[in-house]
Amino acid sequence: MKLTRTPPPSTSTAADAPAEPGTPSPSVGGKRPRPPGALADLSQAAMPNKRLRLSASDGSLRAGPEVKAPALQALIGTERAADLDVRFGSLQPVRTKDGDGIHDWEKDAEGRPLAHPCFIALQGGDAPPDWTDPEVRKAFNIDALKAGEKLYIWAASALGRVFIGEEEPAGQDPDSGKLRHRGHPLLVSGGQARICGEFHFNAETETLVVINKSGRYSRYEDRSEKQLEAVAGIIRAAVAPLQLKVGTKYRSNKAPEALVAPSLDPKHRKAPVD
Repeated sequence: MKLTRTPPPSTSTAADAPAEPGTPSPSVGGKRPRPPGALADLSQAAMPNKRLRLSASDGSLRAGPEVKAPALQALIGTERAADLDVRFGSLQPVRTKDGDGIHDWEKDAEGRPLAHPCFIALQGGDAPPDWTDPEVRKAFNIDALKAGEKLYIWAASALGRVFIGEEEPAGQDPDSGKLRHRGHPLLVSGGQARICGEFHFNAETETLVVINKSGRYSRYEDRSEKQLEAVAGIIRAAVAPLQLKVGTKYRSNKAPEALVAPSLDPKHRKAPVD
């Protein structure tokens, strides 16, 4: 089990960047700074951005270094990138019903996307997390999910890892009175993601249900039931020590056509209607 904490901003070079993991352990914590050349889950591939980082020393949020990440294919190769597209869906930007990607309550005071403060990262082939570790239970509190006290979401990242974290409440909308939440964009620091969704718990069958419900990343046309099953397989292995059944609920594209963002991949893009 590998616990990660976000260090204070630094000026480390690409030589200090983490290499592509071979068989990494699951990790819990905040997002880490990604200097140029870092082979990590790129949240805003090829886009310069300053992000807030959680300092391990005082717990404060600070802006990370401004970098421009290379395209994913340049880092991992075209073949592997294409394989990840098939297994977990193509990398796509965040969407909202209105088209603009990130809500104001998912940004800091300077308009930068926030990163999730506490998440768990899973990868196929990893050893299960240590569910006796308080930090793991905090990142994914299944008892709170069962009781309906908290909502939890997941996101398949650029490198096919599954990030899990709480969908945190963020106050009420002053106009509608509806409760706001900080959603999937925080799991990828406001950047691109593959198939995403949420968790339900079926008390009758004692089953953790993995659903591809995400209006932000799962309305793209290439999101498939097979991709959902791939994510569920990773989660199933992770919760095996809890002897918890894991099922899936695939949501086909039922959103109004006006709310369905066309895939950026030309092979999935529909021809324009005259």
